[in-house]
Amino acid sequence: LDPALVQGLETAAAYAADWWGWPRPRFEARAATPTIGDGPAASFFTGGIDSTFTLHRNLRRYPADHPLRLRRALHAFGIDNGLGADNYGSASERRAHASLIAGLGTYLDQYAIRIERIDTNMRTFVPKNEFLDHFYGAMIIALAHASGPGVYRMPSTFSIPELRPAASHP
Repeated sequence: LDPALVQGLETAAAYAADWWGWPRPRFEARAATPTIGDGPAASFFTGGIDSTFTLHRNLRRYPADHPLRLRRALHAFGIDNGLGADNYGSASERRAHASLIAGLGTYLDQYAIRIERIDTNMRTFVPKNEFLDHFYGAMIIALAHASGPGVYRMPSTFSIPELRPAASHP
């Protein structure tokens, strides 16, 4: 089975287990490497727990030659920090963010993943709570489109049993 299919089946099984109490099946099969569109696979990456979990789950699931193995980490400056409604535009904030990007880049180098910074000011148009609850997912999709062809992952904050309306939940 393709590892992406296994991931989708595991997610569906988790919903069924949580909602109806069904047992979770174990999927065992030889891995296959499909041909998937142009562009290296990417995930949004802040260095926080959600994006780090997404990164390591991907690295465990997909072999090095698989087209869904992450090769790019997109760090959107202006969502969680900088350029947004909180106006982190000071020189000291820019230096701190440059240090963060350098540290994340060093961390990702060990996995042969390239960090790419994308700047946005989209958060300035919507209050933070509304942004996170309703618009975050759409903005991440727009940034993915702007960064070129490829397969993208968007880390999610809530697990299946804890789902509530949020712009990045599964």
